[in-house]
Amino acid sequence: MAIATRAMVTPTTRRWKVATRARGERADDGGETGRRTMMMMMMMMMMSSGTTTAWTARARAASANAGTDDVVDPSIEARRRKMERRVNRMRRVDAASRIEREARDAENERARVTYAEFAAKKKAKIRLEREGELTAEEIEREAARQGEMARERARRGAEAERAELREYEELLARRRREAAMRAENGDVGWYRD
Repeated sequence: MAIATRAMVTPTTRRWKVATRARGERADDGGETGRRTMMMMMMMMMMSSGTTTAWTARARAASANAGTDDVVDPSIEARRRKMERRVNRMRRVDAASRIEREARDAENERARVTYAEFAAKKKAKIRLEREGELTAEEIEREAARQGEMARERARRGAEAERAELREYEELLARRRREAAMRAENGDVGWYRD
């Protein structure tokens, strides 16, 4: 018969311990978890103490003498290449989404201008037919003129919106540049010594 030196663990108690650990509670295993944690913390404190032992000093000296500071770490190079690929992929996605957005905006603007023209023609035609003072040809000419004026107004409105958006984006870009310059200079902006 084996002598149990630790708390007896059965499948049921193991499930209970896992569940209590998942909930952030301490499992009741006779204090074993607490002792293990305390030992690990003590070992970490000893290993990470600020004093340099003779062994670590020898290791650092050997590393310096071997000239390993100039050697490129392959994992660093791999991370750099991965980051470059990620940045390039993000740029391609940004460019594709910008092209799609511009095409969508152009289509929306074309639809808005066309709708404004047809709505103005229809309103003018209905109004002029109610008045009954003009012939059918004159009504058509006046409706076409009203439609063209509405088309021009819609086009100018879209251009004004684009100019306003461009101005706003320039303002944001200028603010980002100023914030970056303040960050480089160590100035947080609102806090002054």
